[in-house]
Amino acid sequence: MDGQRHPGVGEIPDHDAGTGGVPQHHPRAGALVINIGSLRVSDVVDFLSAQQEARRHGVPVILDPVDASFTPLRLETSRRLLEQGVEAVRDNYAENLFIAVHHG
Repeated sequence: MDGQRHPGVGEIPDHDAGTGGVPQHHPRAGALVINIGSLRVSDVVDFLSAQQEARRHGVPVILDPVDASFTPLRLETSRRLLEQGVEAVRDNYAENLFIAVHHG
C-alpha cells in the first residue's frame, strides 16, 4: 500500500484525531464503527456520545476493540461500549477471548 488511509466503500469518517469532538451523526450512515485503535482518554466520552446518538437514530453500532487487552483503559472502554449496546464486534480470537473473560 502507499501508506495513505483508504476509507472503505461508503465509509463516512466521523472522528479525526485531535478535532476535539465527534461531529453530529450523519443521517445516511449505515452503521457507526467505533475503532479504539488510537484510543486516548479524551476519546472515551466522544465514543460513548456517538454510540448513544447512533442508537437513538436506529443506526447499528459496530465495535472494533483493537488490542483490548493492552491497557486497562482499552478494556474498560470496550466494556462500557458493550454495556451500552452494540450490534456486532469486529475482533480477532485473542481480543474476543479477553473481552469475554473480563466482561463477565
